[in-house]
Amino acid sequence: MLTEDYLMRYLRIATAALAQMVGLKAAGLDQDALFLLDRTLEQLLGLRIDLIRSLNPHDLLSLLAEQDRMDPPLLATLGELFSGEADLLNRLNRPVDGLSSSIHSLNLYLEAWFQGARDGDLEQKIARADAELQDKTLPEDILFSLFSYYREKGEDGAAFAGVADLLALSGNLLDLVELAREFYTELLGKTDQALAQAGLTRAEIQQALDSLGAER
Repeated sequence: MLTEDYLMRYLRIATAALAQMVGLKAAGLDQDALFLLDRTLEQLLGLRIDLIRSLNPHDLLSLLAEQDRMDPPLLATLGELFSGEADLLNRLNRPVDGLSSSIHSLNLYLEAWFQGARDGDLEQKIARADAELQDKTLPEDILFSLFSYYREKGEDGAAFAGVADLLALSGNLLDLVELAREFYTELLGKTDQALAQAGLTRAEIQQALDSLGAER
């Protein structure tokens, strides 16, 4: 992890950029705001912005781990920078880059949560980022992180939907089938009232379990 001095320095740089971005957007200077965030990400990550945008979510986290920059506050703040980038890129009619930045933002928020930043503000950002990406095809590692997040939080309805997305994307890989079987069995052990609160029925869970076939 970063020393406290370095962490605070990076957080100050990012926070200042986010504040300036708000002012530039309010003035209608979207391109200037994007340039500001681009330069800030380059400064914090040590790569050109074109290389940053070429990274997939796993590679970005690997880069941060190599740089010893997995501090939860920094991960969450980087998530905000990418969220700001996504909004600006979409406003500037660059939806492909905007989607990439949105996915990075969600991934960084999730990693901050897994690393210990368990606060309501971060969870609201995760919920908002997930909702904004609902109609998009997400990478398997993001879907797995979302499933793990909702399962750990006890949000069974969202976790149930998440594992279905994972199975559909992965082609029922053996490890994921076993994970799904374990999760469905866990759900069937809960009361009908608990399942109803999650928007689930015992019948649909059993159907999902049966669809996995016999245990291998």
